[in-house]
Amino acid sequence: MKRRDWVYAHLVYWPTLAWNFFLARVLSRRHWWDQIENGLYLGARPLPGDARRLADLGVRGIVNTCEEFRGYPSQYQALGIKQLWIPTVDFTHPNLDDVNAATASRHGSHARGTAPY
Repeated sequence: MKRRDWVYAHLVYWPTLAWNFFLARVLSRRHWWDQIENGLYLGARPLPGDARRLADLGVRGIVNTCEEFRGYPSQYQALGIKQLWIPTVDFTHPNLDDVNAATASRHGSHARGTAPY
């Protein structure tokens, strides 16, 4: 990745997070998360009070691909949520090996009925 792409991604991170927060949490014009299947959601970065909401939804594992945000490890641990952090610069794709590892872990845990990672 070119240095200017990395700089650009870091410059627009907070403004785009604020914009998305405004659209989803203030105006309710889009979803913060969408349920893909039971206990599996796809969506935006959790905010400080969201760990409890995620646990209440049945989420037991999180794949975090946000380089700028490490999640809430202590909150997740207290709630029995495991996190796999794949640091990926915004507006770029994650490393294919990381995607394969996350997918394999998800499928394995689903088959065992346990939380991934």
